[in-house]
Amino acid sequence: MSRSPRYVSRDRAFALVATVLILALATVVTARLTMRAHREARATLQAQHDLAWRWLRRSAEANLLPRAQSILSETSRGPASDRASHRAGRVQARLVLDGNELVVRLEDESSKPHPESFVVRDVNELADRLALALPEHEIDLRPRQPLDAENDQEDRWLTYRQVARQADVARVWGHSKKPGLTDRLTVFGDGRINLRTIDPERLHEALRPTLTLEDAETLCRLVRTETVPNADAALASLGLNRRQQERIAGRLIDFSASHGVWLRWAPASGPTSGFAAIRSMSDEGSENVGRLIW
Repeated sequence: MSRSPRYVSRDRAFALVATVLILALATVVTARLTMRAHREARATLQAQHDLAWRWLRRSAEANLLPRAQSILSETSRGPASDRASHRAGRVQARLVLDGNELVVRLEDESSKPHPESFVVRDVNELADRLALALPEHEIDLRPRQPLDAENDQEDRWLTYRQVARQADVARVWGHSKKPGLTDRLTVFGDGRINLRTIDPERLHEALRPTLTLEDAETLCRLVRTETVPNADAALASLGLNRRQQERIAGRLIDFSASHGVWLRWAPASGPTSGFAAIRSMSDEGSENVGRLIW
């Protein structure tokens, strides 16, 4: 006995609805599985990047930082073509592997002015001077203690975020068209400036009006040509009066008191990260290592 066309039509409708529901359920399950697989793949990739970045930081600090002075010295004595690719007190290399970019920089931190290097009366004057020295950046000073405080147990400056309102990797590193914070300033060490490696213009920016630009150029030349035995002798040769010498006394040296290894890690997928490990030496020979991670 044949079924009524009405029942056949109803069965077909039920079958169609069931098929649609099954397809919808399968689509949801597949989407969830795909999303889960995508999240797991993304998490795995992020874990790989994190592991590589952690290994790079540790390796650079353990293997490059102790040799920073010798590497910088070897570069300064190298062929003129090699020296032309690096500024005094800095060596930089760029590596790209499978789309992942790593920039490694070794630097004499004493080759740059420090907030403590500037001859100023208060934090407001320091902010004005830094604004002139770093016109590309919005200065916002936040020292950990007042400039006139006497406290040898705590540093005032530990990070570039205490100097500029925005201090992400791009602004700290800079690029060819816009100097970064680390190109013009350091927040590591005790503020002493290495006459062998600092740019005379940067030296003048920190110590003016006590030192003219001509004075700064003379100091750097005397030390670099070894015309005088040390920085103190170079300063004495300028003929400054006693008050002028007292204002900049202790700020000039003829060696590096602070070295740094800097890394910029830009994976093929993921945000750019930055790292710095800085080793500073005191007059008493004690060593301190500071680190920054962005």
